[in-house]
Amino acid sequence: MVLFYDIAFILFSLLYLPCLFFKAKAHKGLWRRLKLPDTCDFKESPVWIHAVSVGEVQVASLWVKAIRQKSNKRLVVSTVTKTGNNLAHKLMGNETTVIYAPLDISIITEKFVKVINPSLFIMIETELWPNIIYSLYKKGVPIALLNGRISPRSFYGYSRIKFLTRGILNKISLFCMQTEEDRQRIINLGASVDKVRVTGNMKFDGMDYADYKKDGADYKIKLGLGSDDKIWVAGSTHPQEEEIILKAYQRLNSESPALKLLIAPRHIERAKEVAGLINKFGFNPVRVSQLNRSMPPSDGTPSKAVAGQPANRPTVLILDTIGQLRDIYRIATFVFVGGSLVKKGGQNILEPAAFAKPIIFGPHMVNFFQISSLYLSRGAAIEVKDAEELEGAARRILRDFEYAQELGARAQKIIFENRGATARNLELIGSLC
Repeated sequence: MVLFYDIAFILFSLLYLPCLFFKAKAHKGLWRRLKLPDTCDFKESPVWIHAVSVGEVQVASLWVKAIRQKSNKRLVVSTVTKTGNNLAHKLMGNETTVIYAPLDISIITEKFVKVINPSLFIMIETELWPNIIYSLYKKGVPIALLNGRISPRSFYGYSRIKFLTRGILNKISLFCMQTEEDRQRIINLGASVDKVRVTGNMKFDGMDYADYKKDGADYKIKLGLGSDDKIWVAGSTHPQEEEIILKAYQRLNSESPALKLLIAPRHIERAKEVAGLINKFGFNPVRVSQLNRSMPPSDGTPSKAVAGQPANRPTVLILDTIGQLRDIYRIATFVFVGGSLVKKGGQNILEPAAFAKPIIFGPHMVNFFQISSLYLSRGAAIEVKDAEELEGAARRILRDFEYAQELGARAQKIIFENRGATARNLELIGSLC
């Protein structure tokens, strides 16, 4: 079975490699998935935490913070994506050794496991890597899944290969799942009932909530915005969504010139593409990375042109830096959460919710189905299906201050009601260390 999977994985990798170059996603970190850096020192049998990309890394940072309060044990964090690796270095680099995860080929995974020699392996959320799991299991390393979730799409996919998933899941020592629905799905895929617990979603624990009381006025100054400007933040957007957003903004801006738009594409390498689209809609694109940080606040007049563009065109900001979106949410009047008007599964709505911001998203929130459903059932967010509904939702927020305040307050309240998963997980995993 291992040999069959190795062959399948290698063939898939060879076929997919040209796509990485075509999409400009190939980077030197890919080669680090073949061999551990010689500079890494793994003498003390560390706890190995695996977080695929940005969302999982943010959850992993909560775990690292919690375990640091109880133990000085060495920690290793592995990622798959470049953005996830960069964020891991930023959030945890002083407390952990950050590496790229091995390619899931048995000869590579066994080498990584032998060199790292972990005392415990923790997966964040649910991405099953058969050879990593098998290599750890052979060496007798306990394996735990934290913040586990199984989306309907993933459940359907795994169900088709249930004869494989059952064998993989049986090698995992503990499953800490987000919801009862996630618990039932992982059991249906082959996990042992006595190994599965429902502990909640660690993402509700994801912020220092005292931080939300800070004033974001200084950040508005950095972005060249005036104190009276209203700011629409479109976070983690994908292709085709920016066009819908800009259509709605065209009408809203003609009614309310003080309304400013900032688009934060999910993948910052798309900044140039987004800038071109903004140009087509008659706005002046400005990248946040190119702004003069000492720029004074706007006096309400249209921003000056950049790179030869006409001076009378309103500016649309593009967030093309990593790690700033949370601070941008702080100053938002309202937020649209991307990946939801197109079939990308949505993005996390909890950061803007924690700032008590009115939140809008589209119908495609399958990756955050439980959270989005909870927010809609409590009247704490708005779902829209197209540019017209997006425009209408934004207009109501802008015109009805009490409605906007209530919407944001409900969003924040849900977070306070659902905290504590990190502590519950820490208590359960203590038995494996």
